[in-house]
Amino acid sequence: MHRRRLVPLLLAAALVASVAGWRVGFAASLPLSSGHLWSGTQSLAKGTCTLSGRGETTDAWVDRSSPGSSNGGATLEVQRRNRRDRWAFVRFDLSSCGIPTSGGADSATLTLTMSGAPGRSRTLTLAPVLSSWGTVLTWTQAQSLSYGAPTTTFATGTSSGASFDLTVTALVDAAIKSPGSSFGWRIDDAGGSSSRSALAFDSSSGGSPPTLTIRWER
Repeated sequence: MHRRRLVPLLLAAALVASVAGWRVGFAASLPLSSGHLWSGTQSLAKGTCTLSGRGETTDAWVDRSSPGSSNGGATLEVQRRNRRDRWAFVRFDLSSCGIPTSGGADSATLTLTMSGAPGRSRTLTLAPVLSSWGTVLTWTQAQSLSYGAPTTTFATGTSSGASFDLTVTALVDAAIKSPGSSFGWRIDDAGGSSSRSALAFDSSSGGSPPTLTIRWER
């Protein structure tokens, strides 16, 4: 190769090597950011919590024909009848599950078992209760509570002992993130036909009381 051409080429190669070395040195002097370079993994804590026992569950039913009476016992009665409507109420103490407010419900299922079936199948409504109520509840007090839009309807059928698994994930998830935002559910037959009906759900601790099963993560 001609000497005049060789000299510029050697100078260019030296310049490229110098720039490359400067880049390597500059990169080596930069601080490392763990936020961008971290390559570990973080696992989510998951679990299942089932609530059904006394101390974890509060339930009651109210009777329009006895507006000042509080009712409880082994059953939760629901009825549709002229001026003798009956509503059932159930709520659970979510704090006993120990789920932090940073957690959430992957799924939540309310299970009810019918201990007294109607003569004809009824379509019942499950509506969230949005204001606090105590262990003693009357029809008059129930009228002053706030309720959310019905979240679930279900047909009862006519077989005593039938169980119903009702999806309540959205409400339970909201209650985990904001404790005190909801207070269980009202079960009623107000949306059904005006024909007479009467049924009951088991609330006996020795039987099949209302149960809430939560699959959660945090």
